[in-house]
Amino acid sequence: MHRLLMKTLMLFLILGLSGCATVDRLGTPQNFAKCATFDVATTTIGLATNRMHEIDPLAKALTIHGIGRVAGIVVPVIGLSIAAYYALKWLDKPAVTATTAALTCASAARNLYLIR
Repeated sequence: MHRLLMKTLMLFLILGLSGCATVDRLGTPQNFAKCATFDVATTTIGLATNRMHEIDPLAKALTIHGIGRVAGIVVPVIGLSIAAYYALKWLDKPAVTATTAALTCASAARNLYLIR
């Protein structure tokens, strides 16, 4: 049953990732938010299943100790994603937003590969 659940979850994440990487909306903060959501989701699954560990030095530096291993890393990652969304919205440079979204999408894809 656990394998079926993981395979179903992987399918939804793959479909979501392919939608977040569309070129026509790549330079929008909303697309970055989609990519960041998939990055946080895949990070959470990877950490919860012990198939990966956080390598982002900023997220590791902001780790909250005492609330659990997964939550202690995921909460700062969510905060960083929200801050990045508002910064990209304020900056209003589609090329920067597109680059950030592409890197975040690539990170989510790598996470997905690691937790397969």
